[in-house]
Amino acid sequence: MIVHLKESLLYILLFFFIFFAGFSDAAERPLRIGVTGGQTTIKTSNSQDYQIATHVGVTAQMDLIQKRSLYAGLEGKYTQTATSENVTNTTTSTTSLYTEETRSLYLSVRNSGDVYLRAKVGAVNRVIKTDTVILTDTTKPSAGLAVGFKHPQGHILEFDYTIYDVDTSVFSIGYLF
Repeated sequence: MIVHLKESLLYILLFFFIFFAGFSDAAERPLRIGVTGGQTTIKTSNSQDYQIATHVGVTAQMDLIQKRSLYAGLEGKYTQTATSENVTNTTTSTTSLYTEETRSLYLSVRNSGDVYLRAKVGAVNRVIKTDTVILTDTTKPSAGLAVGFKHPQGHILEFDYTIYDVDTSVFSIGYLF
């Protein structure tokens, strides 16, 4: 119950930040910084069940090259699980708390316009801890797709789906300013 209350409060705060923050006028900015939040889905290797964790983070996107109506650039992102999530090992029937922290860097391409599609490919460093023990600290290839909606004043609402590896995918909603 408390976990769901924390997650609900987190989403409400993110909503208020997105829709009530001050916005500046800019049609196309080469550098955008924002906040992101969403769900990470991890398939456990023992039980093959999917565990879902809520994450929050910060992101920065920079356009480096513009050719006609396409922009190519870089995206950097840092995320962390907002709450420790339970994972159960079906072999031993033990339950542990896990957290995940990611750092990623991508090359991205997007089209211009008020509604855009962005594709990205790069690498993500993931640190997964169970209780206080580091289970994994690996860097792997990653790819994703995003759809963004630009407001006339310059802020962007973006829906992002990223695959870290075969067993992990992330859906995020972000606000860029």
